[in-house]
Formats: sequence, structure tokens, C-alpha cells
Amino acid sequence: MASRGVLYALSDAELQRLLNLPSDEARIDYLFEEIEEALFDTDQCAETDKAWDGIHRALSDGSLSWEGGEAPLNAAILGGESLLSVDDCIFSLKLPQQVVAVDEALQNLSLTDFSSRYWQIDASDYGHELSDEDLEYAWDWLQSVRKLYRFAATKRLSVLFTVDL
Repeated sequence: MASRGVLYALSDAELQRLLNLPSDEARIDYLFEEIEEALFDTDQCAETDKAWDGIHRALSDGSLSWEGGEAPLNAAILGGESLLSVDDCIFSLKLPQQVVAVDEALQNLSLTDFSSRYWQIDASDYGHELSDEDLEYAWDWLQSVRKLYRFAATKRLSVLFTVDL
């Protein structure tokens, strides 16, 4: 399941517990042993498969950079606060105010806009061939991301993007 991204909408209590854990290992364990078990297959979880990479690049500046592109779209996947210092796993946190901004931007994003942004990705850096099929794959997975952000914005929840590299 390596490199499959998942987003979770976290309550204040879940977020505080995560932030209060003393180490990266404890945070990773909490995610996989408690958060994933409680939230997977609920409205508080959105899978992205491996499309998270293309989605992020299309919503940012075409790169896999945390800072690239313009807010708020560049925060939908990687943007936000990094909660881990390990190289093989990413936790990227968006607090409720940022979630609301990302939600609004995602709801206003059309397929035409996304497609235009997708075709700006540098294929040599992406590691995949840009294609109509890959664009459709990314757009289809983006729909679950949009749904999660809408849910989280409505409930004023934080969003945590995770991927195990």
C-alpha cells in the first residue's frame, strides 16, 4: 500500500491527542492503530490512491514542493504543517480556517481549470507520462478530496493528509 495517500478530518480531541504525542513513532502508531480504524470508510476519510502526487502538482506549481504554488489550493494535499520528521511518511495538517479556504477553492475548481493546471506539470520531474488517462485518474480521486474538505469545512474540523512512502 506504499505511496497511497489518505486524508482524515479530525475532531479537536483527535487533533490534540495527535499533537500531544511525544514522537513521530507514537504519532504514526496512533494514526494506524486508532484514527484509521475509527475513521476509515466514514465521511471523515478520503482515499487518493497514488493520485495524490498528480493532484498536488496540479494544485500547486507543478512540483512536489510543500511551498510551491498559491494558497489555498497548494495546501489541499501537501501544504500545511508537517507533523513528522521522518523520510518515509508524511503527515500534513490543515487547521479549520485553512480547511475552509481550501474547501472554497476546491469547490470553485472546474475540470477545465484542473486540466489546464495538470498539463503544466513537468513530466520529467513527475516520473509519470502526462496523459488523458492520468488526468482522469487524478480528477476522479480529487472528487473524494473535495467531498472530505466540504465535510470538514462544514463541521470546522482539521484535515490531515497522510502518505506512507
